[in-house]
Amino acid sequence: MMMNFKSINKSRLPLSSLSGYFFLILIIFLFLRNAIPYKFIQDDAYTSMRYAENFVNGAGLVFNHGEKVEGYTNFLWVILLSGYRILQNVFSIGNVSLENAASFLSLFFAIVSLILTYILAEVINKSETGKDSPLDKFLKMIKQLLPLLLLAYSTPLIYWGVSGMETTLFLSLVILSAILFLKKRDRHRPGYLFAFVCMLNSFVRPEGAIIYALYLTWELGSEYYLLRKGKEKISLPRLLNKKIIAETSLFILPLILYTLFRLSYYGYPLPNTFYAKTEFSFRFLERGIAYASAFAKDFLFYGLFLLPVVTMSARKTMTDKNLFLLFVSLSWSGMIIILGGDVLPLHRFFLPVLPFFYILTVESIFQAINIYTEKNVKLSGMLQLIMAGLLIFYAIANYGRVQGEMDEMRGFEAGLVKKMKIYSKWLNSKGDKKAAVALSTIGAFSYSTNADIIDIVGLTDKFISHNPKEIKGIDEELPVIWKERHYNSDYVMDRKPDYIIFPAGAKPSAFAECALFIHPEFRKNYYTQIFYSDELRQMLPVFTRKENVRKLNEMENNAGSFLRHYINAGNLFLKMTEKKDTTLLMQVVFECREAEKSSPQFISESETLIGMALFHAGRKNDAEEYFRRAIESDESNSMALYYLFRTYISSGKNEKAISLMPAIMKYSPDIFPSLSAKEK
Repeated sequence: MMMNFKSINKSRLPLSSLSGYFFLILIIFLFLRNAIPYKFIQDDAYTSMRYAENFVNGAGLVFNHGEKVEGYTNFLWVILLSGYRILQNVFSIGNVSLENAASFLSLFFAIVSLILTYILAEVINKSETGKDSPLDKFLKMIKQLLPLLLLAYSTPLIYWGVSGMETTLFLSLVILSAILFLKKRDRHRPGYLFAFVCMLNSFVRPEGAIIYALYLTWELGSEYYLLRKGKEKISLPRLLNKKIIAETSLFILPLILYTLFRLSYYGYPLPNTFYAKTEFSFRFLERGIAYASAFAKDFLFYGLFLLPVVTMSARKTMTDKNLFLLFVSLSWSGMIIILGGDVLPLHRFFLPVLPFFYILTVESIFQAINIYTEKNVKLSGMLQLIMAGLLIFYAIANYGRVQGEMDEMRGFEAGLVKKMKIYSKWLNSKGDKKAAVALSTIGAFSYSTNADIIDIVGLTDKFISHNPKEIKGIDEELPVIWKERHYNSDYVMDRKPDYIIFPAGAKPSAFAECALFIHPEFRKNYYTQIFYSDELRQMLPVFTRKENVRKLNEMENNAGSFLRHYINAGNLFLKMTEKKDTTLLMQVVFECREAEKSSPQFISESETLIGMALFHAGRKNDAEEYFRRAIESDESNSMALYYLFRTYISSGKNEKAISLMPAIMKYSPDIFPSLSAKEK
């Protein structure tokens, strides 16, 4: 992204002093010091990379070869990644992986966002008279630096700035478009560069069109207000003047062409993810309110940062530029609330307006001090310096307060990506390049293998997104927090995937996984194969297709109740093993028993889970009986077979352990890596 600084301010550079340069560089350094250690790739980023790789390799803008589905929402980002791969292939520019290139780009645009935040603050703070005193200039510089510091110490910018996703590119274009919008209004000239940047942003994320719509609404509203104030005749031609029409044409024509491409290539005017995730309901509204409340708590000082903004707005002392930022920020926030927030962590959807909120907060606080101390310049300056110190303290202290959540989210995501790459490595070792794999977390796995992917939550599957088929009882009963609620287990079973992978292991977590887990065809034709991972030093389960592997029992209507208890039991078991808290054992047993009461045909799974809990609680002799009962109910239960093997070994019953080997190797040939290697 190139930028002509002269077009922003011909009279002087926004960074008007050496001290401004110094503090800007210092804040960027502090941001990099905090951000670089968190470098990772978000699983969703790999979806864009797979599209880019397929595009460069001649398969088209597709996720699976031959399936035209727009499973991305970041067209320009996909094109940027594709461009890098083309340059790499043509000019042999190095061995930097696409993953590292994506990570670098997201970090680069995070830095650009910080610089643009400073410039936007300078535009907002521009003196109307140009006759500021030295003290005014110093305080103005502080006002420009404080939003920058608050943003630099915000975990959303740090997290998404190293994620390999398009978030910071979108953020930088939002800020740049605001700068250009304000500058072109100052000059009363058409803003062709402004319209072009907004158009680019709409290609980065579809929400970019909403940003432009907000700018246009503000401009039309301002024109209407001025006409009414001047008691002039109000008409549509006067509101939609040539300048606005020219800008809007430049913005909208490329989007119309892209929409026509979507319709001809993919068959729909919007990305497939819109149909798979978007829902307008009271349930989503509740989620959106909770999402906004958490954001205000974490990054707006429990919402108190908005008090001076509201106060200055009520007093009608805010400038038009500040009111513009307030309008965009509140309108955007309202949209996020209606849409139900975001499935991804750390307030990604609020990041585009976070710089606006911080600029407004600092401006309003300093303005309030000036108003209430207008007769005492020294007191005003002293209070502003004190407030600046408090805001610096808040930025650093608040980062320390919320850093733990970022650590947890980053650790979870990095662990998930690592696990899914291990799954793909295992599949690649099977040599079956035509295998079909169904799963809910498709990113890293799909990028690391050429298998056909069935996205069971429908983000990259056109049929599921447009033909969801919910199962009665699941939505009401499940302790599931996934936002993706569209699924069609009949369709997935009709596709007959060779493997089905749940990222949480043998326990379903997403709604779509739960629907599969209780599906009769899944119960009949899939068993749990497990293999050993040297990297994770643990067993990983894969649901593997084998015709009529189990006797099919009729499913009862209370499947939702079973799933609720079974998922609770699995969560308690994980907590018990992670924290070595054996007091949770009886709760695991209770939940498993309740699950069995709800659906007796799942007794093998419940008995296995009780046995595993007893085993890890040190009661291995008691666990033995549960594993035997699980195997009697389902001879393909590899987890029970493996744990019974371990139980026999720990008890010195080596002959019994050896007798289990044929059954174990039949269903899980990769469970013992050394034996598998010898066979190969």
